[in-house]
Amino acid sequence: MNRGNNHHLSRGSRTWALILAYGLVVSQLALIGPAPVDAATPNGGEFRINDANADPQYTRKHGSRNVSMWDGGNSVAAWWSEAQDADGNGQHNIYVRVLGPTGSPLTGEIRANADQTGDQDEVAVGTASTGNFVVTWAHRPNATTDEIYARVFNSAGTPQTGDLQVNQTSSGTQAEPSITVAPNGDFIVVWQGEGPGDTDGVFARRYNANGTPKAGEVLVNSTTPGVQANPVVATDSTGNFIVTWDGSGVGGEAAGIFGRRINSDGTFRDATEFLINTASALTQDHSSVSMDADGDFIVAWTHHGASKTVHA
Repeated sequence: MNRGNNHHLSRGSRTWALILAYGLVVSQLALIGPAPVDAATPNGGEFRINDANADPQYTRKHGSRNVSMWDGGNSVAAWWSEAQDADGNGQHNIYVRVLGPTGSPLTGEIRANADQTGDQDEVAVGTASTGNFVVTWAHRPNATTDEIYARVFNSAGTPQTGDLQVNQTSSGTQAEPSITVAPNGDFIVVWQGEGPGDTDGVFARRYNANGTPKAGEVLVNSTTPGVQANPVVATDSTGNFIVTWDGSGVGGEAAGIFGRRINSDGTFRDATEFLINTASALTQDHSSVSMDADGDFIVAWTHHGASKTVHA
């Protein structure tokens, strides 16, 4: 069976679109110009993105984007597949497909990972204003090694780099990557794992549009006791970005949603992380964040009360 349930708002210069993905079935809702939300009408029905369907196809269940849109309304969808296992190891590979404004495919399925050894999953994707896009995923080449990778593509789906290893710390778990791409193509990858200063923290690494790193990995969370998990990231028009995650943090919050803003040059805008949720009872987790061109942002997350509810 397919799994995944992603709700993300992507923005182009002319079109606003809410793209809902379940498994690999996508519905689009398009708003042209500054129309009010209640004036929105569906821009087409559901359509299947993947061709191969002999075995399960997977998308992320929470937080990170499996679909991203750029100016003009084209988009790219990303997933991991058991059906296309070229090396025969019974594991997954990462696939992407570029779609037109109506959802019609502009490319075939494109395998994103060049290295097929081991397992590839937990994919996320982000786009520049030109349509160049960057895919990130978790790579497990063997039973004892976890790695985070990324790869840059142009708007036609042609790779512009090889597989780029993002994490520099090789010990411990490296998982749950998320990505944001600035309009000029510079990008930031965040993930949870072990690294300098924390064995269960949130880390980030900044890159130029051509895939060369601007700096090494940096610890985002300032509170190190406990586990920091499920990071997501968003950027403004100039490359300043915000990271949100769930875990322990300032004020003794044991299961909250936290955020920290970072400037485009890598300096921290906030001295420490800040608590986002106001209701502190029970557990808050799996945040999603979006930032506009001016740096204003909105965060949504799951609150575990008598039932699971979504807060923002």
